[in-house]
Amino acid sequence: MTEATVTTRIVIISIPYTEPLPMVAPALLSGCLNHAGISARGIDFAIEFLNCFIDKPYWPEIKNLLALGIAPATPLPRRALIDIVKFIKSKLTDIRVKYNPEYIGLSIFTNESINFSYILIPYIRRYMPGVKIMLGGRGLELTCGIENRLHYKKYWDHGMADVLVVGDSETAIIEAINGNVEGIYLAKSQTKEDLENIPIPNWDDYDFEIYKKFDNYKIVEGNDSPGDDPRYISVTGSKGCVRHCTFCDVASFWPTYIYRDGEKIADEIIANYRKTGMRNFRFSDNLINGSISHYRKMNKRLAEEIPNKIQYRGYAIFRSKTQMPEEDFAVAKKAGCVGWTVGVESGSERIRYAMKKKFSNQDLDHGIINLHKNGIAQSHLLIVGYPTETKWDHQETENYLKRYSYLNANGMIRIGITPTFMLLHNSPLVQDSSYTQEYGLNFNLSDNMDRYFWTADTNPDNTFDVRYYRWKRLIKLVYDLKYTIHAGMPMKKWADELESLKKIYDEKKPKKVYTIFPSN
Repeated sequence: MTEATVTTRIVIISIPYTEPLPMVAPALLSGCLNHAGISARGIDFAIEFLNCFIDKPYWPEIKNLLALGIAPATPLPRRALIDIVKFIKSKLTDIRVKYNPEYIGLSIFTNESINFSYILIPYIRRYMPGVKIMLGGRGLELTCGIENRLHYKKYWDHGMADVLVVGDSETAIIEAINGNVEGIYLAKSQTKEDLENIPIPNWDDYDFEIYKKFDNYKIVEGNDSPGDDPRYISVTGSKGCVRHCTFCDVASFWPTYIYRDGEKIADEIIANYRKTGMRNFRFSDNLINGSISHYRKMNKRLAEEIPNKIQYRGYAIFRSKTQMPEEDFAVAKKAGCVGWTVGVESGSERIRYAMKKKFSNQDLDHGIINLHKNGIAQSHLLIVGYPTETKWDHQETENYLKRYSYLNANGMIRIGITPTFMLLHNSPLVQDSSYTQEYGLNFNLSDNMDRYFWTADTNPDNTFDVRYYRWKRLIKLVYDLKYTIHAGMPMKKWADELESLKKIYDEKKPKKVYTIFPSN
C-alpha cells in the first residue's frame, strides 16, 4: 500500500462496545471539525470489531471483557488475543496509509470502552509512531474501580494519551487542536448558542451495510418488541435537565438546561433518514420535552415532512394537561414517537416532590393515558428506598402498579426497577449539606459499601435490609401483574448483586428486625 500524501489532521474512532449501533461521536465530531476547517474523518471502529468477532466461539469472553469496565481476573483465550492483535494491526495500518493523521482520537463512550482501550493504545504507539493520541467521551469521567480515581486522570498519569478532552467535546476538540494542547483539557460548559451551531454529523466514512447484518440481533434483555430493528442513530436535542432531582448527578455535568431549536433537530433527523436509510432514532437527551415549545416544533416539522416514516424514542417527563394537552401526543405519534422512558421513581406523590420531580398524580395519569391512547409505548423507571420512603410510600408504589396494570398488554407499559437506592457522589443528596442534615444521612463515600448501606436518622426503619426486601417484593409484584421489564434492565444480574450485598451487609451490620409489612 502507498502511504497517504495528504495528512488528515485527525481520525476519530469509536472504541468497541457490545451493541451493534452506529456510534455517533466520530460522525458528529468529524462534522464539527471539518466545519471549522480542520480535516477530520470519523470511523465506527466499534461496529467493525463487532462484525469481525461476534460469530467467533470466544465472543462471550470478549463481551464479558468489554462489559466489565475493569480489568477482569480471567484472561482472554490465547486465540482471541492473537486475533484481536491482528485486527488492530490491520485497521491501524489501514488508517495510517489512507489518512496519515496527526492525531488519532478515541471515543470512550462508556465503561464498556475502557478495557479495549487498554489493549489498543500500546499498539497505536507501536504501529503509528509520532501520532498524538487524543481521548474524549463520558467514559473518561467515571471513576476507576481499581485505582478509585477518575479515568481521565489515570490515563494521563500512566502516559496513555497525549491529550484528554473532558466534557462536551463538540467545541472543545476544535480549541484543543487549534491550540496544540497537551495534557488534560477541561471543556467549558456549552452554551445554547454552542448547541444550536453544531453541524449535522458526517456519516461519509460509515459502512451502513454492516449494520444491516444485525437487523434481527437482540441487543439486550427485553428488546423493544419482536421484529423491531434494534439499530438506531443517536440525536442530541438538549443537554441538562429542567429538574434538579436530589438523587441525580446530571446537574454536575450540565448545571443549566440548554436546548436546540426544534426545527433544527427535525431537519437533522430528516437529513440522516434520507442519507442513511436508518429509520430508528434515539435521543441522548435527559429530557426530550424539557422545552415544550421546541418539542412541539420538532414534532410538527417531522409530521409535515416525513409523517409516519421514522421512529424515535427518548427520556421525558410527565407534565400537566395545560402544559402538554392531548393534541401534543397525537402530533408526536405522527412525527414518529414510539416510546417514552419516564423517571416516575415512586407511586407516592409525597416522595416525588421530596425528590424535586415535581409532578402530581393527576399529571401522571394524564401522561400515561394519553401515551397509551396514541399507541406510544412507555417505560417507567422506579427507585426503591429513597431516604424518606416509608412503608406507606412503598404501598403507594404498589397501588400505582396495580392501578395501571390493565394497560400493560404487549409491553406498552414497561417497568424498570434499579437496585436499591444508592447515593451518587455528585448528587445534591451528597454534595448539598442541607439535605444530609435534613435527612440525617449517615455515609462514608470512601467506603464503597456505604453507597448502598447508608442510613437516615429521620427515617431509621429505612435500612438496607428493609430496602432489599421491598425491592424483592416490588419485583415479584411487577411479574405477577405481567408487566414487561424495561429494555436493558438485567434483572437477574441485579438480583444476584443484591444477594451478594445482603451477605456483606449481614456480616458488617448488627442484626435488627424491622416490621416491613404484616405479611412479611
